[in-house]
Amino acid sequence: MARTESEDQRAATFGQDALRGAVVALLWSSAVLAFLGAVRAAGHPAILVDYADLVFGYAHAFFEDGVLGARPYVIAGTSIGAATFVGAALGTLAGRIRARVWIRCILLIVLSVPGLWMLIYVVFVLGSVQPTSWSRNDVSALPGFAGIALLGLVMIAPVAVLPAALGMIMLEGWTRPAGTRVTGMARSEVRGWTIRVLVLATAAFAAVASHR
Repeated sequence: MARTESEDQRAATFGQDALRGAVVALLWSSAVLAFLGAVRAAGHPAILVDYADLVFGYAHAFFEDGVLGARPYVIAGTSIGAATFVGAALGTLAGRIRARVWIRCILLIVLSVPGLWMLIYVVFVLGSVQPTSWSRNDVSALPGFAGIALLGLVMIAPVAVLPAALGMIMLEGWTRPAGTRVTGMARSEVRGWTIRVLVLATAAFAAVASHR
């Protein structure tokens, strides 16, 4: 059966929402990782340095024996790629939520928690892939990563929860349904400035991190 024009429009909208979610996740995950790298390179404040070393050390343990290797840029790239995938899923979901703006914000912020868990789960699974092909035993071990990812979520919560919440507020505006008030992040000029700030901050943090 041929699809109707309205169905095509809905499909296009969901695709746009997924792309917006992916972009939001890409921006925020890059900024957070660059910030942690800058903290390690600068060597202060000490409490954040210890925390960044703990996070990267935990990730390193999963990537060390995997086919991808444990090089810092591999861990960062895999994490950003996984975040982009999760962001696309959340963007698609955000576009389907029909409610008041403040309700949409609350729902998306709440959804950011399982979103972070899924991000960590995907990263750990990818990092643990062995050079040889997976066997049935390897596949059966995948559910065990759920608990490990939950531990990882608790570990990164101090530095990831706030950016995730801000990212969801940003995503709410980007995916706001037509006919709703155009305020905050739904305004194109606000979106433009937000992107500029995040890109510049990420570039600055990355520049500092590169001197490690």
